[in-house]
Amino acid sequence: GTTLPLPQTTTPAQVIYNVADPAAATVDVWLNDQRILDDFAFRTATPYVDLPANTDITVSITGPSAMDTSGALLKKNFNLPRDSAFTVIAGGVSNDPIFDSVKPLDLFAAPAVTQARTSGETDVQVFHGATDAGAVIVNETTVPVAGLVPQITFGQFSGLVSLAPADYALEVESAASGN
Repeated sequence: GTTLPLPQTTTPAQVIYNVADPAAATVDVWLNDQRILDDFAFRTATPYVDLPANTDITVSITGPSAMDTSGALLKKNFNLPRDSAFTVIAGGVSNDPIFDSVKPLDLFAAPAVTQARTSGETDVQVFHGATDAGAVIVNETTVPVAGLVPQITFGQFSGLVSLAPADYALEVESAASGN
């Protein structure tokens, strides 16, 4: 009989590069050994892109202009479900003595939303990506809302917080000292 390939399903994902390590100021990002981002720089993000869903994928980070993923700084496997959008953030540093606290390079993924869950509001999600900071609490200071984002540590995402569209001032304080 005849066989037909099944259509591949995808899921939207935004990729953010949050690696403050000068040794990895720009990198290339690969999906299953295919370069998808070239010279991706610190504090940059993609728009939502379609990644394969419901299938095993490997995301690799290499130095700029690498010819393949054999010397990758990081390789991580994912299997993203089709029913949600995702945020994927690269964070951490190498064993560089300029950092007070070395958090190994890693990829962190969490479900995201591409549209607010409630009409007329904005959904906000916070990621703790500061390698030199301990646990933090995020407060909003104009309304004010203390503990808008409860304690999170490096590599954690907060839950989604729904806010009315407005200008907000956020304050990050150490959870250990309350300052």
